[in-house]
Amino acid sequence: VYQRLYTAFVEGIDAIDNGINQFDTDLPPRYQVSTHLSARVGGLNPCWNRPHEKDDDLFKKAVELTGQEFRDALFETVHSWLPGRSIIAEALEMRFKTDPSGQIIALQSYAPWKSHLPDMEATIVGQNSALIAYVIYPDQNEMWRIQCVAEAPNSFNSRIPLPEPWRGLRDEELDQIVGHQVPSGCTFVHNSGFIGGHRTREGALAMGQLSLLIADGEKKRKRMSETE
Repeated sequence: VYQRLYTAFVEGIDAIDNGINQFDTDLPPRYQVSTHLSARVGGLNPCWNRPHEKDDDLFKKAVELTGQEFRDALFETVHSWLPGRSIIAEALEMRFKTDPSGQIIALQSYAPWKSHLPDMEATIVGQNSALIAYVIYPDQNEMWRIQCVAEAPNSFNSRIPLPEPWRGLRDEELDQIVGHQVPSGCTFVHNSGFIGGHRTREGALAMGQLSLLIADGEKKRKRMSETE
């Protein structure tokens, strides 16, 4: 709990306060993020051209804001993040029973897997095995989702995105493009290919298996073209 709170809450505030860049690059950011806690606390400072409030009143507002955020973060860590850890661990241990590749894990109920997977994958999967590409899990409508694992935490790039011809399609149109290797019942694939859906667990798993097969074929064709 301590390590989670430090990494997810304290460390970022401390880095901003000490002027430490989030990324090792000199490139300008593509967009500004001005709604983080440090910015909101800074926003409590009075405008330079308006009468100042009393410093004590402003300080109390900052303390209330920061304290509530910390309490919320602690509550989420204890009551949501921590209980999900065992679900992710079980899915990782069962990955080869889910699919022989070991690159698809299945959650029996949804859990916040993105925050657990990086360190648990390193411990359970190890560096010599294929990394997890897809996570399948039931949604609130009793259907199933297939979601791609990102290349790195906080990255929008997927390790193996769902195939491009599937993207942006829904229902029967998607079923036709996917073909007979996936049971009918596809519901959607996002335009960016990072997530899709199926009415059944079997179908979501089949989407992942076919996607891995397509990605492997593309890699082989690329290697052959490079050697010609």
